[in-house]
Amino acid sequence: MSRYIRFALILVVLGACPAFAQNVDTQVRLGLQVAAAEPENHVGLAAWALVPDATAAPFRSLFLGGVMLKADGPLKPEPKRKAANRIQFLAGGFVGGGRFHPVLDSRLFLNFSGLDLYQEVVYVTSTNKVKLEQCLRKMLHPGKAKFAVGVGSEIFVSGPFFAPARKSLYGVGPEVLVPIGSRLAVFIQYQFRNANRAGDMFRVNAVVSP
Repeated sequence: MSRYIRFALILVVLGACPAFAQNVDTQVRLGLQVAAAEPENHVGLAAWALVPDATAAPFRSLFLGGVMLKADGPLKPEPKRKAANRIQFLAGGFVGGGRFHPVLDSRLFLNFSGLDLYQEVVYVTSTNKVKLEQCLRKMLHPGKAKFAVGVGSEIFVSGPFFAPARKSLYGVGPEVLVPIGSRLAVFIQYQFRNANRAGDMFRVNAVVSP
């Protein structure tokens, strides 16, 4: 079976997943990432502007900025060089509905053995909510095409720390990422969640990195 057919089947399966679930949380996430550091420098700056879900009401945005620590290498893949491993320590907050919720955030980007690992920890200080997001992807190069397939998960924990009644929600499922040019990445996620009331999650992400 050709690689193009396999890729098409993955997209069809991901797109069809919501049709087989009784309750699906459909989301559209938009993001802008700006990072600055010379290839041989180990310290740089990073900033994010995000719309976590453009379909949700009230409309909310997330703004983050902070410091980035990185290994030698460019921030984006080059023909003969991989993107540098790096970690970002960020602070900012959610803005929307007439309220501001402070946020502490860390984001880890690693590539090893042909795999890309992403790990994020988000802490909303005003509500004691914590989100752990992780993804492991493999970039494929069939002919002139380029895309990544992988698996991702999210864990949400809320409530007072160390309280036995803390609530948790988690999900896991497949992902497909398609870079469009050098500045835009679109990826599709489907996650099977543990809580029936929340339903599974289907998300389309678009991230611009100038």
